[in-house]
Parts: sequence; C-alpha cells; structure tokens
Amino acid sequence: MKRSFWDFFSVAEGGRLKDTFLLYSFVLGFVDLGCYLACYALLLGPIDRILPPGMPTMLKNLLETLLPSAVGTGFCLLFYRWVRDKRLVPAGYVWMTVYIVTTAAMMRFILPPSQWTDFLTLLAMFATAPVLLGGTCALLVYWRG
Repeated sequence: MKRSFWDFFSVAEGGRLKDTFLLYSFVLGFVDLGCYLACYALLLGPIDRILPPGMPTMLKNLLETLLPSAVGTGFCLLFYRWVRDKRLVPAGYVWMTVYIVTTAAMMRFILPPSQWTDFLTLLAMFATAPVLLGGTCALLVYWRG
C-alpha cells in the first residue's frame, strides 16, 4: 500500500483509530489557552489592586503579565500527571503558538492600522509570556522526564 504525506493527518486507517497524537495535542492547545485566559481574567483585578499606584508602568505591566502566566503555566504543567504520552504537553504549546499567530494574521486584515498596532501591543504583552514561559517549562519537564 502506497502512503503519502497526507496520510499523517488521517485519523482512521482501515476503519480503526490510529495514532491520535495530532488530535489530542490540537485540543490540548485550546485547553492551555483557556487556562491562561482564565488566569488572566481571575488574577488581573486582584494584582492591580495589590500593586501600589505610583509603581512605574513598565514594571506594573511586567508583573501583570508574568504572575498570571506563571500560575497558568503551573496549571498547564499538571497535564503531565494525566497524559500517557508526555509529548502532548509541549505539542499543546506549539498549537497554542499557532493559534496566536493565526489570530494575529487574521486581525491584520480585519483591523485598521491604528487599531492593529494597539492589538499587537496587547497580544505581545499577554501572549508572549505564556508561550515562552509555559513552552520552555514544558520542554524542560519533558526532557528531564
């Protein structure tokens, strides 16, 4: 039987379910994204109230980005305890990166240039930390284990 590149993306082979790594990692990317969004939604208000009003804006933005990202990374790394295939957790971060880049590309065509720069600023502020922090931690845990 001749196989092609596109056979990798097929979920069924001969009527039986074959390797579901791609599907599971795709879904885990959305779960990771949801965890980070929930952490930002739940923690930004309390963090903002705790930080002193006279704090430099750059430091305040950095703390409001890193603290929810660290908590979200902690939650997302818990998935290592529940999945059999440990490659799924780092692959979920790859998918999350794909979602973020795809969203940025789509918004480029939807938003006018003045709003596009504001969107990019927010995206860089709230999407870079989860991808870098979480993805790096996931890879380190995967390589150690």
